[in-house]
Amino acid sequence: MEGTGAFVIGMVIGALVMGALVGLIPLILGLKKNKKGLAWGGFAACIVGSFILGIWLSIPLCILFVILILVLKDKTPQVDQQFDPQVNQQFGQPMNQQFDPQGNQQFDSQGNQQFGQPMNQQFDQQVNQQSDSENN
Repeated sequence: MEGTGAFVIGMVIGALVMGALVGLIPLILGLKKNKKGLAWGGFAACIVGSFILGIWLSIPLCILFVILILVLKDKTPQVDQQFDPQVNQQFGQPMNQQFDPQGNQQFDSQGNQQFGQPMNQQFDQQVNQQSDSENN
């Protein structure tokens, strides 16, 4: 009975290493294809499958996840919205172009007449007007 503990430890480590080696195939392929969920799912499935039935389950799981990674399409299109002219036309200018560091808002000419001064200057003028009216 002395060798059973070492046997179990060896079996667990062997299943972990074998599952990880087989799981590297869908992991690397999925990360290259930008399908992170399937990549990490296939890696974990191969490790768990290796614990359950050894290589007899981890290799079919690896093949299944490789097929899924290659067949399934991305759900979200990869669009660089910062440089896409349609997005900029639809949503206007980026926020950093609408406001300068001093707080001046840069809209059309009517907007500039209404909001030409920074907020702190408008507030200071209102406070000064109120204090002048209270003093009189």
